[in-house]
Amino acid sequence: MTAALALLAITEIMTKASNKAVGPFGKLDYTLTGATDGDVDVLRELHQGRWLVPTPPTTLDAVAFNDDDSVRAVYIKLIPWTLPRWMGGEEGRNKYAKSALEGHLERNPEDIRKALIDVETNMVIDYLNGLLGRKYREDPIPEHRLLDAHTTVKDALAAGFTLEQLVAVAWSATAGSVAWGQRTPGLKPGSVAAATVTNLSRRIGYASDRPVPEYELPNWVPRPAVHAVALRMQARCDKLAEAMSTFFDLQQRVNSRQAHEMEADFASHPFPRQQENFKGLAEDLRSAPQAKAEDPISYAVLSPSGAITFEHGTPSEMRNSVTGSGSGFVDRIMIEGTPTVNAYVGELVPATAENRNTIGVEMMALLGEPQDVVLGSIAFFAVTPTSKAPRGLDAEQQALLRAAHDAVTAPLHS
Repeated sequence: MTAALALLAITEIMTKASNKAVGPFGKLDYTLTGATDGDVDVLRELHQGRWLVPTPPTTLDAVAFNDDDSVRAVYIKLIPWTLPRWMGGEEGRNKYAKSALEGHLERNPEDIRKALIDVETNMVIDYLNGLLGRKYREDPIPEHRLLDAHTTVKDALAAGFTLEQLVAVAWSATAGSVAWGQRTPGLKPGSVAAATVTNLSRRIGYASDRPVPEYELPNWVPRPAVHAVALRMQARCDKLAEAMSTFFDLQQRVNSRQAHEMEADFASHPFPRQQENFKGLAEDLRSAPQAKAEDPISYAVLSPSGAITFEHGTPSEMRNSVTGSGSGFVDRIMIEGTPTVNAYVGELVPATAENRNTIGVEMMALLGEPQDVVLGSIAFFAVTPTSKAPRGLDAEQQALLRAAHDAVTAPLHS
C-alpha cells in the first residue's frame, strides 16, 4: 500500500510541476516515505511491477555496465523516473495512473489507515530523536529500545491519538526524562533516551482518558510525500463510507415500507370481481371512467453531466425530459433493489460521449439495478406495489436519491 501511495504522490508531483519525470531522488529536498532506504525499496518495487521506468537525462555514474558495455543495472537514487508507455500517451498517463490508483486505494481503506500509521510512527520517532539531539544534546534512542518506541507510538495511533497529540506527549515525555537525567549523576550514554521511551509509554497511558493538547510538528521534521496523500485518501474514504452508510440506512427504511403499502393498497383497491360472461365485461368497460388530465408529480432528473435536480410536472413532461427530442419514447427500468422507485430513460438518445451517463450507471448499480450503459438523462419516480403508474417521490425517496448521488460523487468532490 505504501508503494501505491508513493506512486500517487509521484503522479501528483509531476502533474503540479508539469514535468514528465521526477527525480533523481538522491538530489531532492524531500522523500517519499521519510527515509532514503525506504524510497529505494519503494522505487524498486514500482519498477519491478512496471509502474515506473527510468528515463533520461542521466549520467554514466548512474549506470552499471557489464564487461561488454551492456547495461547491468541503474542506481535508483541517481536517475529520473517516469510512468511507462503502456499507460497511454504522455498527456494521459498521469490522469490514467491517478484514476487507477485512487480507485484501488478507495477499495482498501484499512490498508490506507495502516500505511498512514506506519508513516506517522516514523515521524514521531524522528521528532523524538531530533528533540533529544537538537534541543538537549542527548544521544538518540538506543537501538535496543527502538522497537519499543515504534510499538508504543503505533499502538497509540491505532487507539485514536492524532499525530499532533503524540507530538505534545513526546515533548512532555522528553522534557521529563531530561530533567531526571540532570538530577541523576553517573548515567550511561543513551540512558535519557531510553528513559524517554519508558516515559512516553506511561504518559500515553495517563492521557488515554484525559484531554490531550495538540502541538504542530516542527519544520525540521521531514514530511514524507506519502503523508499528505494518505491523509487526503483517508478523508476521502471516510466521506465515502459516511455517504454509503446514509444511503443504505435510507434504502432500508424505504424498502421496509413496501409491505405496509401493499396491504394498504389491497385494502383500498380490492381485486375486480370475476366476470360471468362477456356481456358483463362489456358493461364494465362502458362504465369505466374516462381518462382525465394528468396530475403533476415530483420526480428527479439525473443529467449526463452528473447533476441531479428535483422537478414538478406531469408524467408526460417527465418522459419528454429524458428523450432529448421530446418524442416521449422511453424505456422503463424497474429497480429490483428499490422496488418503489422506477426510472425512465430515452429510447432514441444518440450514442455519443456527451450522452454517456456514467454517474447514472453507478447510481443504478447502487440502487439495485445494474446497467452496462445509460445514454442521456434518467428520470426517477415512485410506484406502489400494486400499481406501476408514475407517482410523485415522497420526502424519504427524494432523500434516498440524494444519498445515492452523494455516495457516487463523494470521491469526485474530495
